[in-house]
Amino acid sequence: MRTLRPLSVGAVAAGIAVTLAACSSGSSSSSSTTTTQNPAQATAAITTSWTGFFDGGNPDSKAKLLLLQNNGKLTAVYNKAYATPLAAMTSTKVTSVAVLPASQCQQAAVPSPCAKVSYDLINRQTGAPLLAGQTGYAVNLNGKWLVSQNTFCALIGLEGTQCPA
Repeated sequence: MRTLRPLSVGAVAAGIAVTLAACSSGSSSSSSTTTTQNPAQATAAITTSWTGFFDGGNPDSKAKLLLLQNNGKLTAVYNKAYATPLAAMTSTKVTSVAVLPASQCQQAAVPSPCAKVSYDLINRQTGAPLLAGQTGYAVNLNGKWLVSQNTFCALIGLEGTQCPA
């Protein structure tokens, strides 16, 4: 599912901070809609969603939450683990996007249509990587590309927090 490389405690904390700061309360449908989108359009839409979700400089958590799959289900996790000043210092750089066939989405435990996203969590101020070379998933729900629940849960899992089943 995700490939994590050895990291310092500070880098992990910063990565978790951006993830937690990106959420608050809200809900989102988890039903998937089949969509046909060319790779360039999908890449642009996914990159926009990921950079918006992981933008630690944007305090609008409600807008960010709309970019997360099953955000209503994840509200309590966010509220439990929220609050870190490192969140404002983080952002993401999407390095590649690959829209996957339905069978690979199923193997990744995400709804189809989906895409595999390679990304770095970075320090907004310096551009230095905090969590480099990460892999996650985007899902297309109701025509909108979102950060997958399993990507979010893997990130907060680095600090020992579990997402609801």
